[in-house]
Amino acid sequence: MKKIHLVIFLLISYISVGQNLTVISGGSITIPKDSYVFVGGDFNNAAGTVTLHSDSDEFSSLLVSGAASGDITYNRYVNVVGDGEWDLIGAPVSGMAFSTLIQDTNIATNGSFYAVGSYDNTTDTWTNATDATTGSLSLGQGYQMATTSGGTLSFTGAIADGDQTVTITNSDAENSGAGRRWNLIANPFASYLNGNSNADGTNNFLTVNTAAIDDNFEALYGWKADGTGYEIYNNSPVQPRT
Repeated sequence: MKKIHLVIFLLISYISVGQNLTVISGGSITIPKDSYVFVGGDFNNAAGTVTLHSDSDEFSSLLVSGAASGDITYNRYVNVVGDGEWDLIGAPVSGMAFSTLIQDTNIATNGSFYAVGSYDNTTDTWTNATDATTGSLSLGQGYQMATTSGGTLSFTGAIADGDQTVTITNSDAENSGAGRRWNLIANPFASYLNGNSNADGTNNFLTVNTAAIDDNFEALYGWKADGTGYEIYNNSPVQPRT
């Protein structure tokens, strides 16, 4: 299979690459907020730069059919801090350290706390990052995040390839009933996923994960960052993407 080696490449529209895609030293790919790149083979960022952009309702995508190696940077839009606002999202790359994310100038703060936090369903509580927080954001795990005025946070790391799994736990009976059955998960890829059967008849999140989801709550519950609560996506005429 042939390889495409990019020295300088500024993407200005949608593109599908059937071969392997390698970004060599000094090479650069920029994917605007309304565009995507699909690589039918392997993707390798050897020593170049690959940057994806987004805004409040447009998110670029990099989808790789084969193996992926090398880092990208995803400038991911995150909603403004405020009552009923924020965003519930995940990192689009692996290996993003909390210590790096909280240094982003756009992230909201409150005293010694930063607006990126994880959810514990055994106690139904949130824990936000501080200067002492270590480790990296986990692929597939959802976090609450907010920016000072609505803007992008920069995530740099490797993109996921192949199947990704997240452990789902029912903690409804934990801690004298304080636990919850709900799990906060996130899209682990730097691209959209089919949400239900109207997006794709078989290759969609709900159908693939039917056995793992409680039959009484077989849907995606997405947080609406306009403060109006959760939107329910199930196998109905609505065509969601996560």
